[in-house]
Amino acid sequence: MENIIIRHSEDKDIIGVKAIYESEIAYGGTLQLPFPSLDRWTSRLSNLPQGCYSLVAEYEGEIVGQKSDCRFVITQDEGMLRVLVWV
Repeated sequence: MENIIIRHSEDKDIIGVKAIYESEIAYGGTLQLPFPSLDRWTSRLSNLPQGCYSLVAEYEGEIVGQKSDCRFVITQDEGMLRVLVWV
């Protein structure tokens, strides 16, 4: 697998990403059953919140992997102590 392309996901990738997560290996032992619908995947990947990203791995035109993550800084003042939390 020499020519794997890693890039930001696009709307055209939604069906491929959905197919990955419908495999028994991906969902076995999780609490995310039943499989999310195409509408749910479209909503997840088309409307990423600020601070979030979604990447796909593409091989010979097929989506073979996906990773998404979010980084937020939450600040809370507690008197003179400022707490920073990375989620």
